[in-house]
Amino acid sequence: MKNRVSTKPLDKIAGLGYILDLKYLPMCDSSQSEEDAWETLVNAMFRYSQQDLLFFYPEPGNGSKCWRPTWNQIMTNTLPLCKRSLWDCSPAVGTDGHRRTVWIKDEDGSADSYHGYQIDSGYVWGLSHLSYNDMPRQGRLAIKDDTGSIHKFKIVADHTYPIPEGTYTLLGSTDHRNCVGTRHEDDNRSLHFWVVGWQRKDGKFEKLSVFSMLDEDERKRIWNLQIGEYSETYLC
Repeated sequence: MKNRVSTKPLDKIAGLGYILDLKYLPMCDSSQSEEDAWETLVNAMFRYSQQDLLFFYPEPGNGSKCWRPTWNQIMTNTLPLCKRSLWDCSPAVGTDGHRRTVWIKDEDGSADSYHGYQIDSGYVWGLSHLSYNDMPRQGRLAIKDDTGSIHKFKIVADHTYPIPEGTYTLLGSTDHRNCVGTRHEDDNRSLHFWVVGWQRKDGKFEKLSVFSMLDEDERKRIWNLQIGEYSETYLC
């Protein structure tokens, strides 16, 4: 869509409405700005498409929402390589009362929230340099468990956006295969994609960037430690 020629500024956004999987097709309002039209389109997306923007786009949004890119970022920046979408699913409640799904919602038009796997504090290093050369950057994640023991995990960033060494709040992905009512061995297939950021003083999560945990054994290990929890987090 970036390379297509359009006669009107909103034509490209309107065109995406016929390509993306939407809950409904928004009305085209020629008086809207491109950013307002893009926001309207994002609000019409199914939850898994919104999750894709949160977990796959490597930079914070530089507009009214930092959890997803602006239209200007979509059109001017290099977009991430195609990844398997984080498919939507029906919420299921486990025996511990936690929902086994992730979603982004904007019920009153002002507050987006995420319900899914979160680790309050993790130390990230090795992803602050800008070199890429067609190879993912290799980094490490260190997490302290309830006993005070430190656990380290291999992580990668397949983009060039820098993640400075430091302590962050982490959001882990869930996919459609993990929508089950109880903890299950296949749950370790989630937590492949991660959003790194901070919990602000107002309680909202501010996205910085994203990384991946490619090794399935590493994902099993972090899951079995039960360091994180499923909780609702408001996104800025």
